[in-house]
Amino acid sequence: MDSNLFCILAGLTFFIFGISEISLRLEKIKGGRIERALKKVNSNQFRSLALGAGITVAIQSSTALTEVLVGLVNSGIMQLGQTIGIMMGSNIGTTFTSWITALFCTDYKPGIFLPFISIIAFTGIIMKFAMKKDSLNDIGTVFFSVAMIICGMGYMQNGFMNADIPEFTENPVICFAAGIIITALLGSSAASVALLQSFSVTGILTPVSVIPIIMGQNIGTCISAVVSSRNANKNARRVSFVHLYFNITGSAVFALVLFILSRFTAINPENVSVSAFYIAAIHTLFNVFTSLILIPFSSYLEKLAVLTIKGEDKPEEENDLFLDERLLNTPSFALMECRSFSEKMAQISLESFRAAIDNMNVFDEKKAESVLNQEDIIDDYEDKLGTYLIKLSGCSLTNEDAASVSRLLHCIGDFERISDHAANLVSISREMHEKNISFSHSAQIETEILETAVADILDMAVTAFVNNDAELARKVEPLEEVIDGLRMELKNRHVRRLQQDKCTIELGFIFSDLLTNLERVSDHCSNIAVCLIQLKDEKFDTHEYITNLRVNDKEFQEMRFQYVEKYALPD
Repeated sequence: MDSNLFCILAGLTFFIFGISEISLRLEKIKGGRIERALKKVNSNQFRSLALGAGITVAIQSSTALTEVLVGLVNSGIMQLGQTIGIMMGSNIGTTFTSWITALFCTDYKPGIFLPFISIIAFTGIIMKFAMKKDSLNDIGTVFFSVAMIICGMGYMQNGFMNADIPEFTENPVICFAAGIIITALLGSSAASVALLQSFSVTGILTPVSVIPIIMGQNIGTCISAVVSSRNANKNARRVSFVHLYFNITGSAVFALVLFILSRFTAINPENVSVSAFYIAAIHTLFNVFTSLILIPFSSYLEKLAVLTIKGEDKPEEENDLFLDERLLNTPSFALMECRSFSEKMAQISLESFRAAIDNMNVFDEKKAESVLNQEDIIDDYEDKLGTYLIKLSGCSLTNEDAASVSRLLHCIGDFERISDHAANLVSISREMHEKNISFSHSAQIETEILETAVADILDMAVTAFVNNDAELARKVEPLEEVIDGLRMELKNRHVRRLQQDKCTIELGFIFSDLLTNLERVSDHCSNIAVCLIQLKDEKFDTHEYITNLRVNDKEFQEMRFQYVEKYALPD
């Protein structure tokens, strides 16, 4: 077999590896900012266009962005209409790579870039293995990957320049089909365009062949998203079809405009020499032109996708949880959804506990059933989120994201246990209602103070968790210690009431269960708060941390004293 073919294949392999690594590392570095930007997306299609272009430049992969959008729609986080402008923008953003690769195609000579390649590759290796900071390791990988891309471009050009190229067809239909097929097989429009740019050094390409190939490449890059969405819900599948129809329509409009220009003007594309920069320019012109022309008609593209994928998705319940495993390919986006559902889980736990406390005062069967239903929802959340987070922990994550995964894994178990205790409180209130028994007046006043303290500490823990607020979390432990003291004092007072025949043994067992469940909720709030503080301070010895707080921290003692006054029991 011709050694030049191996040279081309080796170069293509280096290029795809390099661009994939750059996409992965840039997504890790910029993932947090990207997820915040996506959360702010609105109905303004031109803003969405700019956002899509910016994200694609940032992560260097329009295919990855499209698959993320499929995953977000499949999870119910985004609506189909919100994704259209972003996808159009991703087509513009992907042209940035072609301008960079064009720099390494013009008048390429073997070895001309060798010093540059050596420097950035060596710098990348040093940063990757010598730097302790995770972000610097990723930047080092980006540097090394850039060197791989340049080497890949060089190998491909050398292979094409020395190869015995058969007569190249200028049949537009064949060129168009070739662009689709090659891009679909490579799974990357950037790699397909780079291959075409490398081929341009042979000097046999003309605009008549290049323009159809580029149009085909834009359609071919949609294929992987269409294939990957086959098991998604209807709306998610429509995302990939909107992208496909956009590129097909854009190609038709662009071809029509070129035909009119060549027919009724003096422009003769056959006389224009094709270079790597020419290919980059056509690639950019095509995507900018089609995006600007078709963005006013985005609603029609949406309707066409709906006609293709007919029917309605099964309506999702408000508290249903679904995390699309496609998002694991872009871990920061997957983590964004895990955070979102974890925060929702925390809020449901808080609402469940408040409802259970209200039910202790005035029993309501509907409210009791609601608390029990919320417990089932929380159980489902813990099961699905825990499984997904374990998978996510095996992905390539920054240190910060890895710490976030650890925090979520720790905390969702505590929120699940809090909902269990809320259900236990409902059982206690139901038993008292069915037996028509109640605590003494003094016991009711005392338990209401403890219930208020526990509700406050839970509200504080949930707020700290949702906002990732370590400072607020530091206020939890002093209150938890006060709640422990309240529980002991209430237990002692109850014993005295028993001795004075002011309470029955039956009520005593119920009262003890109530105190235990309230105190356990407080303990789980402490676990959540300490987890937040440890991950912020990069400490993991919980016992040592709490001991130091109670013995050496003056601020802890001051807050504890304030809580003692706030939740003081009547004499």
